[in-house]
Amino acid sequence: MIKQADGQGNTVYKYPKCPMCGSKKRHHEEMSNKAIKQGTVEAGFLMPFTYESRPVADDRKTRLLPMGAEVPAITTATEVCMKCGCVYASLVVHGKVKKVIVDKQGRDVSKPKIILPGQ
Repeated sequence: MIKQADGQGNTVYKYPKCPMCGSKKRHHEEMSNKAIKQGTVEAGFLMPFTYESRPVADDRKTRLLPMGAEVPAITTATEVCMKCGCVYASLVVHGKVKKVIVDKQGRDVSKPKIILPGQ
């Protein structure tokens, strides 16, 4: 495991190899690299097997917090080992998220938007 700060207040944990067999080859990382070479995605693109980000808070309590309040959050990306098929966390991020208002499409609408004529 590699633990490092990202400079934005988050702690990033990277797991560079399979915990079962030690292989560094991963199915989704391999396919992401093929897509980069093919030009169908931008350089640096990485599609994990699963990706989940959620606040670590009791919803009953966060409802009472003011807009803009920060709560702890965790993000996890998983991968599949190409050698043994083990599914494991390849990346875990401990951080914070701000309470915002979102519309049905998940866009932040908590801040007023300025719309100029003709836009």
